Formats: sequence, C-alpha cells, structure tokens
Amino acid sequence: MVIWRDDANLEFISYAKHVPIRVFLPEGCQLFYEHRNVEYIEYDHKKIRDLFSQFENGYLNVLLFDLFTTAPVVAVRFWVRFFQEIYRYKRARIHEPWSLVIDELNDLAPGSRRGYVRDQLKLASQIYFNMKKFRKMRLRLVGSTHNYNDLHRPVRTQFNYVILKSMRREMVPEALWAYGAKIEHLPVDRVWIMDESGNFQMDVEWSEYISSMEDSSRRIKLSPLRVSVPFDGEIEEDENTNETKKSEQWRLRALKTLKLAIDHGADIDYSALEELWGVSQSYAWKLFQKLDEI
Repeated sequence: MVIWRDDANLEFISYAKHVPIRVFLPEGCQLFYEHRNVEYIEYDHKKIRDLFSQFENGYLNVLLFDLFTTAPVVAVRFWVRFFQEIYRYKRARIHEPWSLVIDELNDLAPGSRRGYVRDQLKLASQIYFNMKKFRKMRLRLVGSTHNYNDLHRPVRTQFNYVILKSMRREMVPEALWAYGAKIEHLPVDRVWIMDESGNFQMDVEWSEYISSMEDSSRRIKLSPLRVSVPFDGEIEEDENTNETKKSEQWRLRALKTLKLAIDHGADIDYSALEELWGVSQSYAWKLFQKLDEI
C-alpha cells in the first residue's frame, strides 16, 4: 500500500491517467478536480487514528492537509500527530507492506537552525524515532528534498539509500563533496546512489519509465508536474485550545508565586485563594493541594 503526502503542489494529479487515486481531504475542504481515476474521501484531522483503516491497496492514497492551512504551526502539529498515530497503528499490522512517500521531507524534518516554527524539532525527532522502527514494521519511507543538507541530520542517517540527481555543489552530501562538480553537471537521465555506509555508485542510468499497473508489459513515463487546481476550505489554529493553554500557563505561574510567598513565611491558606481568585471553596482547595507538586 502506498500513502503519499502531498506538500500542496498537487503533483499527484499528473498520475491520474495511469493509476487509481484516493484523495483524502480534511472535513470542510474541497479540491475542484474531476477524473475517472480520482475519488475523494473526507477525514477528521483531529481523529487521525481513524484515517489509516481507509487507505487501500491498489490505489495511490494521497493525503492532503498543508494545502488547506496558512499557519505553519497547524501543519507541524498535524504531522506530529500523524507520525505518532501511524506508529501505533502499523506496529499491530507488521505483516502488511506499506510505503510512505513524503514530498519535501525537509519541511517536516528540517536540519539544524533551518526550522522556523515551534514543534518542528519535535516533529523531526518523532520521524527519526519512527524510522528506526519502520524496517521491522515493513514500512518503507521514501522522502524527497531539493537540498540533502536541509534534512535533519539524524533523519538522513536512517535511509538505506540516497539517490542524487543534478544539484548545486553546496547541496551535495558531505561524503561526496569532492565530486560536487560532477554531480552538479549530471544529465537528467543519470544519478549517483549512496548507501547508508557512505559507499556510492557513480553515474547510474536513471529512467522515469515504469510498468503499468494495468498491463505490466506496457511502459509508462511518470513525470510529475505542478498544476493549478481551484480549492476551498481552510484549517485554522484552534483558538479555544490556545486560550486553554494560556490559562493553564498563568495558573501555574500564579501557583509558583504563591508557593514562593509561603516558603518565605507568608500565612496563606486555601480560603485566601477562594477570596483572592474568586473561585469556589472546593476548587481553591484543589489548587492549594497542587502546591505540593510544584
């Protein structure tokens, strides 16, 4: 089974005439593209665990999320949960071979000082943790990036093979810096292949032709193209969640201040909290008990 994370460029559409595609859209979002090989399925982005049972063999299962948010922190939090849940789900189904294709993997697992929003290091660490387990779970992760060095270093070390197409010299992996000029001028039909130990093959023939799913004797060329397709819907940051977190932070700060005052001799009991903070007697008592945990 193949799961494809599209980074909002919609390159999967160029495959529609060759393979059946199931496109998973967040609830309330739409993609205005019709093709006989494309079907759409809505999912609740807050209940990611329910998503995996809907993926099917024989389809390219395209997961769309980033297209429908302009808040990077929302996308990062979604993918943190996704990698947490796919690990929980797949470890009970080791017998099923899966391939997870992540376009622009560097957006999810950026290298040192390349992240730009909160929780990206958490996401990169989650991906690294998963990759160490994926091999035993028969889950292959295939990632693409324009710059090898943009990837989180621990994540880079977990790939069995790295396929290098033509790139600028400064993007070449450290182990191949001496060959930067050659890699920079590679023709489109040639690649270099490096394994996890740093061994490499130079100037390997590369073909974009594969066997058709419908007729294995027929060869087709898969050339991903960026397309412009109308869409509708946007996922925004949950304001209620943010307000709850802020309230919890301020409550914790207030309790720490209260504990500091008591430690310095202030005569305060839970009834003072009831009066000062305008809360019920029972809640004031619960808060006062939390001082022992701080």
